[in-house]
Amino acid sequence: MTPGPDKMCLAYFRNGTTAIESGNLAKAEICFRLGEKQLDLMEPDLARDFVLLVQCHWSLLRSRLGKLDEAKELHESAMTLLDENAARMERFISQGAMARILMHLHEYRRAVPFCERAIQRLVKSNRPMDIAESMERAALCYFSIGMKDRSAIHARAALKILREYPGDARLPAVLMLLGNGLYKSSPTEAESLYRETAEIYETKAQLELAVPVWSNLGVLCSEQGRYAESLEYYKKALPVIEQFFPKDTARMGRLLNNMALNYGRMGDFPEAHRLLDRAIGLLKLEKPGSVFGLASAYGSRGLLLKDEGRDAEAVEMFRLSYAERKNSPSPNLESIADNLAEEIAALQRLGRLEEAAQAVERLAFVNAERNEVTRVAHDVEARKKRATSSSKLPCAHCGRPTLPFFKIDGGDFLCVNCWRDEKSKSDPYFALNERLILQVYHPDVGFDRFTEDEKAIFTIRELVNEVLNGGFHQYFYNSSGVRHAAVEAALERLNEPEALGLLRRARQALFAGVEIPEDTAERRKMIPFAFDVPGSKFPELADEEGSRFAEIADALDSRLMQFAKDAGLAASGSHPNEW
Repeated sequence: MTPGPDKMCLAYFRNGTTAIESGNLAKAEICFRLGEKQLDLMEPDLARDFVLLVQCHWSLLRSRLGKLDEAKELHESAMTLLDENAARMERFISQGAMARILMHLHEYRRAVPFCERAIQRLVKSNRPMDIAESMERAALCYFSIGMKDRSAIHARAALKILREYPGDARLPAVLMLLGNGLYKSSPTEAESLYRETAEIYETKAQLELAVPVWSNLGVLCSEQGRYAESLEYYKKALPVIEQFFPKDTARMGRLLNNMALNYGRMGDFPEAHRLLDRAIGLLKLEKPGSVFGLASAYGSRGLLLKDEGRDAEAVEMFRLSYAERKNSPSPNLESIADNLAEEIAALQRLGRLEEAAQAVERLAFVNAERNEVTRVAHDVEARKKRATSSSKLPCAHCGRPTLPFFKIDGGDFLCVNCWRDEKSKSDPYFALNERLILQVYHPDVGFDRFTEDEKAIFTIRELVNEVLNGGFHQYFYNSSGVRHAAVEAALERLNEPEALGLLRRARQALFAGVEIPEDTAERRKMIPFAFDVPGSKFPELADEEGSRFAEIADALDSRLMQFAKDAGLAASGSHPNEW
């Protein structure tokens, strides 16, 4: 069955956004144009709903292309349209897609209700990984606007699901996000989460991913008076930034800002100011709209000046920080409140009581904004609870309280563990795939120890899932791409020439006949440039091959299920090998 224009539009814009993230703006523009064309094929009411999504994506691309005036005009127009049609957009077909693009535009506050409604819709389905992804997005939005308590609630819910899926690539990001939400209210737990995250990255030698974790550990240690430990973490991060991100002035500026605060707490104000001078110089080079680092650095200088007894100068820096934060589409309300509290205290010490009163008024307005975000979240949460019988229900098997995600015959609900056990008993093919997913990441098993039949089943299922989710580009971009030769062999073995041909055409379009690196990081470096080479087949690939693969995916999976049964791997009464 051919996907409708709404699904195709969402797919094109998702692939285009991925291209922007990897730096391939030419590919992104092709994707966006193909996606916009789908509006001509939609019914008028449906096309109207997509206009906002389209404008937001073009604003993002124009910004990355350096066309800032166009980007700003599109952005402002889109936000006006969103505010005028807020009620209508509650029924938009993809709340998750709107949340994602608003987050790219740093419109975290506006993204919150879309995140919550996406979760609400997913709660009604048996799709735990999609629920975890939406919970993670919501947690990031709440954290970005300074609502750490609500961020922690959503991050913890996402983590609970991901713990059931060992080896999932999203686990370390969610661990860190929960740590961020807890580092003030529960620093001991936050430190444990940060350490677990760092261990994952260090074990995999992904040091570039460990940089923000080390930085956060440095901040946490510094705030607890563990200054030497803090410096050790910063010194681990510094050479990695220099090696992997030599042109990323913002990343370096943020690290230097944190180091400056640590030296300030140690009483070494000359070194602290020296580092802050460097940090501010680097952070001023950030792209317009990316004001978070510079605002933090101004606030840091205000704190240093306050500790030195230089209140008048501190007030000026707090005001600069406030102004920078207010320039953001979704300012961090907690950070603004903290800065205003410091400004008020400094003004009172200086006897400038009228100015202090004005700052108190600004603080009251910020707190009102925080309360409004909380109210909106509570409204959505209340609707979500009503949609899920208002509370947790006991699992029909183990009795553990659980949200009613998984319903079985007779109307009873199961927790995720019992649902998977029950599903595995009744569906041997499901049980086989569950086993292979667990074993491929297990240190004592792994893909190389699979039988040839198991390799065929795992790689083809992996190909189907990745392509349907994000296209052939996603398949090769993710770790799945390392098994491209194995899946080609499997498709040949199962005599699936059409799927094999689509895959090979995608490989040729992406890599132009160059040998594909096994290392995922090296492979990703090649992909952004693959569409710029002469003879690239990307437009045709996106419009034809992707659609055609979606059409044959169900038949391919049915053929694979029969293959598993014929091989004795998914027959009734079959049991997986011990491992």
